[in-house]
Amino acid sequence: MILWTVLAVFFGTAVIAARFASPTRLSTLLGAGTPLVTALNAILEQQTKETMRKALTQVRENVNEGVSLADALAKHPKVFPELFTDMVGSGEASGALDIVLVRVADYMEEHARNVNKVRAVMTYPILMFFVAGAIVFLIFTQAVPRLKILFEGMDRALPPTTRILIATGDFLGKWWPLLLAMLVLGAIGFQRYGRTKAGRRRIDGWKLKVPVMGELLLKVAVARFARTLSTLLAGGIPVLKALEIVQSVVGNKVLAEAIGEASVSVEEGSSLSGPLRASGVFPPILIHMIAVGEQTGELETMLARVA
Repeated sequence: MILWTVLAVFFGTAVIAARFASPTRLSTLLGAGTPLVTALNAILEQQTKETMRKALTQVRENVNEGVSLADALAKHPKVFPELFTDMVGSGEASGALDIVLVRVADYMEEHARNVNKVRAVMTYPILMFFVAGAIVFLIFTQAVPRLKILFEGMDRALPPTTRILIATGDFLGKWWPLLLAMLVLGAIGFQRYGRTKAGRRRIDGWKLKVPVMGELLLKVAVARFARTLSTLLAGGIPVLKALEIVQSVVGNKVLAEAIGEASVSVEEGSSLSGPLRASGVFPPILIHMIAVGEQTGELETMLARVA
């Protein structure tokens, strides 16, 4: 339970991925001239997850009644995130829905790979921390008491370090249920604190400062920022709307606040690179690439290179 709590605070809780039974399949069907409702029927027949089946069934019914696909998807925000629905809306407006769906599929696949990589890298050291703690606990509660019996038979004073070791073993052996309860309650409190706005920001700030792990998490968050913004801009989403979406999916409260402040500056006529540089959060290479992209009019291309 404690390990799961730590992982949940660091990585967030699981969210249903809007894979849409592979947007690539839908793109292929639409590109071949298949009517949208017929294509949705084909996707629905291949879907096995009940949650997705229910959502897709309602989406199909809404589309059949004349509702746009984007609006139909937007009615199920827990299944289809804002990024997905906005990209679909852009594709419908431009008449290139099949092309946009391919971009969405590529984005989601890359995002899933990165999330899995981070979890794989971070789960091991966290697990080892708890295993090491369990080993130390067993040493103090099982091995040290036996050494105490051995030392009691010796008619001489024990060194201070040995006495401290034995006293620690006695304390843990007597009070371990209370300590375990405190640890569990502390983990629960830590998780609840992480759900608050202030707690989320503070914990996200701590994560970026942890040696090795902080650098890795920053790289992942920056790559997510660049990839998401590039995908949205390439899909025809206005920059302010794109920044709003990126702010919600970047995965780190500190970075999200910096993006929000940058969005306000952009709305007031500023460049994007300026406020991001002023935040002191994003790496210089990203700022440089964004500045070049703004100057050349190829911002989405430069962001894609960073990602």
